[in-house]
Amino acid sequence: MRVAIIYNEPLPSRYDTTSESKAVLGVLDTVAAVQKSLLEPDYAATLLSLTPPREQARVHLTSLDVDLALNLFEGFCGSPETETLVPETLSKVGIPFTGCPGAGIKLARGKDRYDN
Repeated sequence: MRVAIIYNEPLPSRYDTTSESKAVLGVLDTVAAVQKSLLEPDYAATLLSLTPPREQARVHLTSLDVDLALNLFEGFCGSPETETLVPETLSKVGIPFTGCPGAGIKLARGKDRYDN
C-alpha cells in the first residue's frame, strides 16, 4: 500500500514567541511517528510537506500517486481557511484520506455563525 503523510511545514511566524510554537512544531513528531509505524509493515510512505502558495500545494496534491493520504495538514500559518485545502483537493482527485471532509472543517470553523 502506498501512503502519503501530508502536513504543513512549520514556518517562522508570529507564534514563535508564544507557547503555540510547541503545538505548531509538534506536527513533526507526529509525522515521524506515523512514518515509522508505516515502514514496519513495509508500506511505501511518502512525506508531503506543504508550503504556500496554495496553488503550488494543489499541484503537489493532485500529482500524488498513492492509495491513501494521512491528513495532518492544519492550514498555512496566518491563513486558517486553508485547512480545507487538503481534503477538498484530495476529494476532487479521488484519493481517500483520513480526517474530516472540507465541509466539516468549514462548519467547525464557523461555529459562531450558528444558533443552537
